[in-house]
Amino acid sequence: VVYAAFSDMVPICGYRRKYYVFLGAITTGITSFLAGWHGVTFRLQVLYLIAGNISSAWSNVAVDALVVERSQEKSALVAARLQAF
Repeated sequence: VVYAAFSDMVPICGYRRKYYVFLGAITTGITSFLAGWHGVTFRLQVLYLIAGNISSAWSNVAVDALVVERSQEKSALVAARLQAF
């Protein structure tokens, strides 16, 4: 709920969800890379993995909100295909 409310209230360059998907995916990739490459201690690896999971959840919430938004604009058949995707 917090992720969705934040992305609705704080648009980036006029878009409410597009850039949150992009930033979440990039952050997930970077933190996963750093967990394998720079995670010299267990605590540092855990920190990178937690940050990666949070950014992945952020991106997932934004994608789900986009699907809901787009399915409300389309017909029932298109909405069902979007939600199944």
